[in-house]
Amino acid sequence: MSNGTGSTDAWRALGRLLPSDVRERIFEPAFSDLLYAWLTEAEGDRWVPFGVRAVGTYVGCFPIAVPLMFVRDGRLTRFGRVTVWSTAIVSISLLVLLGVARSYPS
Repeated sequence: MSNGTGSTDAWRALGRLLPSDVRERIFEPAFSDLLYAWLTEAEGDRWVPFGVRAVGTYVGCFPIAVPLMFVRDGRLTRFGRVTVWSTAIVSISLLVLLGVARSYPS
């Protein structure tokens, strides 16, 4: 579907990156409303490009989607565990390197 909206398939593919709850309950209905409004609006009434509106719709899901990516039902998700462990490993490695660098004679 184009009609001046560009490729809506790309925006729907980006929506697939969101957690399913957020995608099904928030993003898809909001994106459908946005697309409907864009296609039914008169050409002269369009002040904001479709891409900017789509980015706003996508980013508007972040306050709900980001916490769900890390914690679900009071437990860390797989992505959350990987993030915590990766952050710990990188932090410890940097602290060890900093300690080695300080003890190295200059």
